[in-house]
Amino acid sequence: MPPAPASLHDLASHAEEARDPFAGRRQGETETPVVIQAADGVPVYLALTREDVAASARALASAWRTLGVRRGDSVLIYDYGASPLTLFASWCYVPHLEKGAADLLGAVPLCNDGLPEFASRALHVLRYLRPGVTIVDAANMPVFLRRVAEERAQISEWTRMLAVSPDEETLSPPQVAAWQRELGLPVRLLLRSGPAMFFAAECDEGALHAGPRYYRLEVVPQEGGEPAATGQGSLCITNRFLQGTRVERYLAHVHVAIEPRPCSCGRPGRPFRCLA
Repeated sequence: MPPAPASLHDLASHAEEARDPFAGRRQGETETPVVIQAADGVPVYLALTREDVAASARALASAWRTLGVRRGDSVLIYDYGASPLTLFASWCYVPHLEKGAADLLGAVPLCNDGLPEFASRALHVLRYLRPGVTIVDAANMPVFLRRVAEERAQISEWTRMLAVSPDEETLSPPQVAAWQRELGLPVRLLLRSGPAMFFAAECDEGALHAGPRYYRLEVVPQEGGEPAATGQGSLCITNRFLQGTRVERYLAHVHVAIEPRPCSCGRPGRPFRCLA
């Protein structure tokens, strides 16, 4: 395992050199019936126990709760079926999962899949099924917005909120504000990181939250620096719940500021914000 903090590039280099698809992070001989790729196009994988699968769904449910998903909602997911956002949304999407995030919250998931050409279908789902919350992979936002404009769709009448989900990508507040103006409805972030099995969602106050029972968050102010509990720098994630794969001080490719005080929304832990 490369020394921590370790980025996805570090993990991929170690995996190739050691010929170990888990990059030295697999824990002992624990039975891991589910194996998923950490990121598209990168030969790094996570080995998950049955409890890891259940805990991943709970972590995703915590993020959904921050977004305001409530019992009886339907949640449209415009992302690939292999994305953790989709996999852990429902028991029917991944083996060995009894309750996904939607099941835990009493919601109904609607998986559109993430192909760009499915943007029109996403609009059809919005028009006819009226999901309470719509989650869109950030990579699909350009084609999604183009289809909205071409069809002159008033999606603010079909869903109460859009959550844009970047995968270790920084989206600036001005960009999010521009989307809100264009679409006429609240737009929030649902930040994720596949290599860390990490989910963080934006609250009403504009701060991102990742439940402290699931993650320890730090920042690395500069390359080679020591992680700190607060301040600005690259987000450094320790996953507290995975047993089959060790995720300690994973260095995500996103620049953030971790606040020293709790958020006024009342959620536990230190909030953070993405920086441009």
